[in-house]
Amino acid sequence: MKRFGLNTTRRNFLTLLGSTALAKTISIPSTANANANAPTPFAPPSLMAKTSGTHLADYQASLTAFVNMITEKEIAIALMPTNTDAEKAAKAAAEAQFARLYDTDVTTTMANAVTDVYALSAGSRPAPFANGTLTGKTVYTQSYQDLTNLDDSLSNVGPTMEFIRGEATSVWLENSLSVCGRNPRPEEIGDQKLGFTPHSYDYTNLHTHGLHVAPNAPSDDVLVTVKSSSATVSTHADHSGHGAHMESISATPDTAFPNYYDIDKTHPVGTFWYHPHMHGTVAAQVGPGMAGALLMRSGSLEIDFDEILENQCNILKPNSSGTTQAEIWGDERVIVLQGFESLYSVSDASTPTVDGVFVPDAYYTGNDPSGTTCLDGATVGDAIATTSEMDNSNVQILWVNGTYQPTLTMHAGEILRFRMINATNGQTVIPMFKATGTNTSLPGVYAIGVDGITLLPIGTDDDQVTLPIAMDTGPSTVTAYTDDTEYFEIDYSTSEASDPKKYWTTAELITLAPAQRLDILVKAPMSAGTYQMVGASQDEAPTVVGAEGEVNTSVILNVNVVATPRTLTTSQSLPTMKLFDNSKLPAIEAGAKIERPPMAPSLNASPTATQSQWFGYVGAADMLGTGNFQINGRTFDANLADGAQIILTNDTLTAWELYSSNGPHMMHIHINSFAIHGRYLVDKNSGGSGSFGWPSADQGSWPTPSVTMPYLMPIWRDTVYFDSSDGSNSGATNGGRVLATSYQQDYTGEFVMHCHNLFHEDNGMMHTVQIKPSA
Repeated sequence: MKRFGLNTTRRNFLTLLGSTALAKTISIPSTANANANAPTPFAPPSLMAKTSGTHLADYQASLTAFVNMITEKEIAIALMPTNTDAEKAAKAAAEAQFARLYDTDVTTTMANAVTDVYALSAGSRPAPFANGTLTGKTVYTQSYQDLTNLDDSLSNVGPTMEFIRGEATSVWLENSLSVCGRNPRPEEIGDQKLGFTPHSYDYTNLHTHGLHVAPNAPSDDVLVTVKSSSATVSTHADHSGHGAHMESISATPDTAFPNYYDIDKTHPVGTFWYHPHMHGTVAAQVGPGMAGALLMRSGSLEIDFDEILENQCNILKPNSSGTTQAEIWGDERVIVLQGFESLYSVSDASTPTVDGVFVPDAYYTGNDPSGTTCLDGATVGDAIATTSEMDNSNVQILWVNGTYQPTLTMHAGEILRFRMINATNGQTVIPMFKATGTNTSLPGVYAIGVDGITLLPIGTDDDQVTLPIAMDTGPSTVTAYTDDTEYFEIDYSTSEASDPKKYWTTAELITLAPAQRLDILVKAPMSAGTYQMVGASQDEAPTVVGAEGEVNTSVILNVNVVATPRTLTTSQSLPTMKLFDNSKLPAIEAGAKIERPPMAPSLNASPTATQSQWFGYVGAADMLGTGNFQINGRTFDANLADGAQIILTNDTLTAWELYSSNGPHMMHIHINSFAIHGRYLVDKNSGGSGSFGWPSADQGSWPTPSVTMPYLMPIWRDTVYFDSSDGSNSGATNGGRVLATSYQQDYTGEFVMHCHNLFHEDNGMMHTVQIKPSA
């Protein structure tokens, strides 16, 4: 295995702790043997329905109480004395903290006006595994359930939510999580280490990943704490939040939370997702299955990209009023990728009867939990392996919508939209097709969006921003891009030598790192055949994953192309480039417009702020107690009373320099997406005064790149992969960097930026970020 790989970082870290649990596993069938099982038909996650029942009343009462609590705090702060300089400073600090944490735009009138809610349960339940290494076994894990449909026969993936832009959406979250094994509380850890030590595995909250919404409570605030109704009550009242001496954001009751999202009418439509974000236990909840798709839809009578595909290409949206499965599903297929780790066998379980259990403390520390008891008397045994032998190496098995290698049926020549979501803790995938039958004509793959935002036309340049490093994202050496060109076909044989811009653009689009989403159109061959979508190796496809990273080469799903015609409309076509161009759309379809984030406030705008952020792993914590997983040499500050670790300003264009000091990382920032303009290499041997031997933006100057890798067009993301490799260019050492820009708008408040290898995040690789008003 490669040093500091996505999983090897965790392994190396656990090895430092003297882990013994990693090697103690039950033998499992190989992938070949698992494939001998009966195929599992592909099925999307269940679609969640809103409710106006008892959960609505609970939600309204809780949100009303929460808003009243905010009002009381605001009044109390206003009444604070200001007779002395110390009192004035205390009041100013209280005002600043209040502004960072709470959304005062939400009123009791708005709370009472809510007429229906999504009711979501975070709990621990027996999850069925229909195929593969856990065939016939039931494993007790953390998962989401629709409170209006508590059906344990459903797969272990969260139900899909649909938000409508321009409307407010409410999500009632109840927490009844239980934990098997050790469950350290903040008072056991201490404030000094709380920001980089996993803990409180049964506490949770909710994050709407990628959405451009308010970061303050009761909206997308990941600093909220939702306790478990099944938890052992702490005797330390002042440790109810992330640490002592800080404010804990919670509602009444504190085992539930009334999330309220007011979606702007210009929000992009696309593929997003939701998951827990309680720092210290994120990986222990997302990993076993707490994740679900979140699809942003346009409002009635609006024509955005989903409607353009349907109206112009007959690539149909789902129809919940349909009478057949084909009509209900339409041409969209939601694919949530998950990878399960730290599952242990159990014996003598009485209620419920299960074969295995997830043990979070074993995941984080490597401690062997064998012999401990949980689940009403079950005894924990050996670890259940969740890898298969492929190409002589252990590869983490990938699950699709809670099932193992399902089979998806397509009709000859059919075009389907795959909405792919990487909900794993740390598995990077490059999806590609391989033939398993005699028909070697592979399905065509066309990229249309990443991270919830429709791609820009090929050749879109950077005129809207003045970049600190000239990237030249003009036309490629391949000049055959016209309005009528079928939009971005993935050519897996593209070489960097023949067309570097096309190569690096393809590499960015087709690399699906943890937390990223990829929307592709898949066109079946014109004759019957069988195929597998697999994770390509690094030498099989363009990729931004360098030598310091590694990719998952597991089988994702099977595709069976049948010769019979599709039952839906048969006249489908692939979208051409003009359908991605807002300047061309009005002439094609009146009222059509693709909403994307603004690139900059004006043409040729120059960034007024820069952020240089390096992510790295250090072998040992320093004397001050700083943890191993760091951003710019610091770990997460868990005390909300402290100021944010990164400060941005609203209505400001910021240039970002992102890189790794060692190993692979994937930076995710909440609330505002960023545009990636390309990558570049810096030779650390060229000297300089910046971090790791070269100049850096946070030292007042940008580095001089030895090589630039511009893209064919800026690519919008909320999560980006990078490692410390130098790609195929041997002239630069340890110097690959990402150049991105972001324009902060609409919202102020505090949120976070972190690595979305969630093991890294829980161990400290996260910073608080505050957007301050432009005034």
